[in-house]
Amino acid sequence: MTGSRFQSGRFAFSGRTAPLRDPFAAYGVNGMVPDVVADFSSSVFRAAQGPVAFHDAFDFARGSTATYVNSSGLLSQSVPGEPRFDHRLTGGTWQSAGLLLESEARTNLLLHASGFDTSVWSRSRAAISPNDALAPDGTGTASRLTSTADTFDGAVQQSVAYLIGDVLTFSVYAKAGDREFIFLRERTHGFAKDSYFNLSAGVTGTVNSVHTAAMEALGNGWYRCAITVQATRSAISAFEIYNSEEDLNTSSAQPGFTYIWGAQLEHGGAPSSFIPTQTSAQTRAAESVTLKSAYLPDSNASHAVSIALEGALDRAAVPGRAVLLEWSDGVTEGLEYAVAADGRKEVLHLAGGAGTTVSSAPGSVGLSRHEPFELASRHTYSEVALADGSSAAVSGIPVLGSQDLILGPGMMGHVEMLRLWASDIGNMGLQTL
Repeated sequence: MTGSRFQSGRFAFSGRTAPLRDPFAAYGVNGMVPDVVADFSSSVFRAAQGPVAFHDAFDFARGSTATYVNSSGLLSQSVPGEPRFDHRLTGGTWQSAGLLLESEARTNLLLHASGFDTSVWSRSRAAISPNDALAPDGTGTASRLTSTADTFDGAVQQSVAYLIGDVLTFSVYAKAGDREFIFLRERTHGFAKDSYFNLSAGVTGTVNSVHTAAMEALGNGWYRCAITVQATRSAISAFEIYNSEEDLNTSSAQPGFTYIWGAQLEHGGAPSSFIPTQTSAQTRAAESVTLKSAYLPDSNASHAVSIALEGALDRAAVPGRAVLLEWSDGVTEGLEYAVAADGRKEVLHLAGGAGTTVSSAPGSVGLSRHEPFELASRHTYSEVALADGSSAAVSGIPVLGSQDLILGPGMMGHVEMLRLWASDIGNMGLQTL
């Protein structure tokens, strides 16, 4: 990992209370205003020197374009190096989800991801009408998939090579037409395995026992439908998109259609952000975001520090240990926030080479694709404590000096807010967060 001994310096303002009409007072606890505020949902940022802009305080890196949902609910594309402030449909309105952070690079293995009329997509008892409806990105590029037979459902498919043990996620954006269901089929176990999605109700139908299935609403009737499977053989086989009249029915009574757009096949336990492709597979690069040390309180004088981090973690994409925050010299000094594979919140306190980990109970963070998390801790020379009352004795506080603070070095999900106090906010402060 990459941790600071809070002794004498920029942390010297320990216990600072809010001045009258301090615009950041709302972010405080017990009248103590954080020295650092990064509210990614509202694009409000404060560093040790006062209000700052994101690009002044943070270094953000991603070596490719990437997609996200804008405030109008449209799938949009950011240029390389541009952060993605994402949105999710909540209660019928688009709400800010904070900073979308994907620390894993992902590759879409399907060619012409939205070009279902091209030759890389085979059609079986089906016709494709390209550019037939508005797509999730607001362009008129969605295709109409029509089953043309009256005895069996129609499909489009593309074959891809994989290896035994590969974990693959297959997804597509779909919208009901005069047929309300689609099903996704794959053959990584040697036989056809199907999982169904109800595009009118917005819920999964029958899901094959070897699949994990998920749906996410994008508004205007569109859903991203996905299945995840672990291959039990090495092969080249088809990944297929069908429409159907009803759940668990491969033999509809008459022709019918649905709309499709943006297919993706990737290695990983959950769908990542959509990656457009044309004639070749495309990769969305890994992302990193760093709060520069110059915008952090000086760690040469304080005797305590308190931190609170909030967001939503994609537990399916990172089923193992997810590292959410790292502030360290990489050797003997540091602080680290993580969620363990069993859902425990973990805080590592490393001072003078002596490490102490304080954990919450297993299952404190659930297993959903958008699992909210809140981690908060206070650190003194003698104790580390979490908001749930977990604590441990320590001897010393990390010396972080000129070290940068890294957000989400091992996570897939959203960071909504970071707050840091150059002081001990106390157990009551932790419990009010």
